[in-house]
Amino acid sequence: MSRALRAAARLVGVAAVTVFWYSAWLVGALTVARSPVRRGRWRHRIFLGWGRAMVRVMAVEVEVRGRQPAPPFFLVTNHLSTLDVPVLAARLGAVFVAKAEMAGWPLFGAMCRSVGTVFIDRGRRRDVVRVMPVIEGFLDRGEGVVVFPEGTSTSGEGVEPFYPPLLEVAARRPFPVSYATLSYSTPPGESPAREAVCWWGDLPFAEHMWRVLRVRRIHATLAFGAESVTAGDRKELAVRLQQSVAEQYPGHAVAPPAPRAVAGRAGTR
Repeated sequence: MSRALRAAARLVGVAAVTVFWYSAWLVGALTVARSPVRRGRWRHRIFLGWGRAMVRVMAVEVEVRGRQPAPPFFLVTNHLSTLDVPVLAARLGAVFVAKAEMAGWPLFGAMCRSVGTVFIDRGRRRDVVRVMPVIEGFLDRGEGVVVFPEGTSTSGEGVEPFYPPLLEVAARRPFPVSYATLSYSTPPGESPAREAVCWWGDLPFAEHMWRVLRVRRIHATLAFGAESVTAGDRKELAVRLQQSVAEQYPGHAVAPPAPRAVAGRAGTR
């Protein structure tokens, strides 16, 4: 099968899987999952089903290391690709925190909002105050919350500094924060994951997705940290979590602090 044909077939599969599980979500949300608690349980099932179907369709082999946190949990991880969400969803039925720009994406933004995605405008300090009670509500109802504190997806050459404001909820309570590390590899004969899987720089979303769909097989490693991290100061929490994620990242790569005005493009940033 040619790469183009493979990508086209997988694109159809991705659309079919998403439509099926989103339809299941809507049916359940309008019938058996009307209360917040039941809605959370239904969301958990939907995300698990969608994530597992997505990694199969996209030929992603997921290797899990360590023990995943039990809900309620607040989890942070590095951010590399649009694949990060289905890889995590295949293991964790969680709510994701995403950048506000995604809310305006045609159709996709409305779907994400419907399933509980928390959108935040990182450029507005007051927006952190707005989303804090929303995130706390999910935690109080026994759900898991996933945050990508780098604020953008990267090329995988290192772990970028973590945005402290995104950790305000966990620092204020204080709530123990779990962490995980994501990494990808491709088989011989394929472009390296940095080019074929990761989404960074000025690469348009459509081209990024087409590259991912063309790869014959992708190996994803999801490594959960052994212990959670707690701190009453969000800046201290950000530093400690970044160090923890970087220590178990392949090559122990830690990116030096850089001006945050330089940003790439990513699925849930």
